[in-house]
Amino acid sequence: MDIYTRGILSMFLFGGIIITIPLFLFFMLALILEYRECDRLQQQKDSLPDFEQQFQAENKKRVLYKILVGISEIVLFIMVLAFFMIRAQKITAF
Repeated sequence: MDIYTRGILSMFLFGGIIITIPLFLFFMLALILEYRECDRLQQQKDSLPDFEQQFQAENKKRVLYKILVGISEIVLFIMVLAFFMIRAQKITAF
């Protein structure tokens, strides 16, 4: 592995950790809050006449959060894979 490949892998790995882990935690927190909101809306189902439209809008948000969490998990997996590629080549990142 040449110095350019090592540099790209190192930059991706350590720069990505700084960006991806807070994003992952943020989206997980948003997903938890969205589930709480969905439970609250489920309890209000009988009292609201136009509940179905509001519930569908909330479901769209929840699907978006799931997609964002999935993307951040994939990026985190790729970073771990890059880390093991560096370790397997016995090349230090710094």
